[in-house]
Amino acid sequence: MNARLVLVAVLLLSPSLALAQAPSAAELGEARRQFELGVAEYEAGQLESALVRFSRAHALSHAAELLYNVATVHERLRHDEEALQAYEAYLEAVPDAADRETIEARVRILRDAIAPEPEPELTIEAPVVVLPIDPIRVDAPAPSASDPAPWILTGTGLAVAAAGGVLVALGAMDASTVTSTTSWADAASARDRSPTFTGAGLAAIGVGAVTAVIGIVWGTTQSSSAPRLAIGPGSLSITGTF
Repeated sequence: MNARLVLVAVLLLSPSLALAQAPSAAELGEARRQFELGVAEYEAGQLESALVRFSRAHALSHAAELLYNVATVHERLRHDEEALQAYEAYLEAVPDAADRETIEARVRILRDAIAPEPEPELTIEAPVVVLPIDPIRVDAPAPSASDPAPWILTGTGLAVAAAGGVLVALGAMDASTVTSTTSWADAASARDRSPTFTGAGLAAIGVGAVTAVIGIVWGTTQSSSAPRLAIGPGSLSITGTF
């Protein structure tokens, strides 16, 4: 049996304790019985039952030494707060306890176990988001002055078309001369010139009109991909998009 329990048993059986605490005989007898049952249950490992017995014995006898047994069982059951309260009550009731230093060490351990652990500081590190930056394209400004080439081409086309109109008119005059003249020589000459003037005039009108249209379209849609006029020996060509 635990030495402390034996000591408490002796105290409970002592008549002087009964006189000091002034419990009734019946209370003292019941306290002794509860204590003995508690000792048996403690040694058998029945801690819950032993705790009830020791607590009842203390309530009946008021023996301060029983607080040690109550605290010990609470501690073994991991009832830290109840064990701390019982140990502190025992030290207060028995200030000159021989094992005070040992019990005070147990008190410090229990206090550390009960004290809530400080909550760790919550540190939130916001991720640095690096957004991709697309290079900004800066286009060169368009030239302030337009290329005069398309308008020159347009004027040329109109001039060619006008010349063609003149040739057609001359051809028509020669055709009229053939039917109205009385001179054989004049009629023959007019008859030979009329088809030539008329054909050349119609061709000139067609070429001039097409050239003028190309020049107008080119001039109104000038850009980096605008048509380009290429004039070579015996040829006139336009490159680019319209």
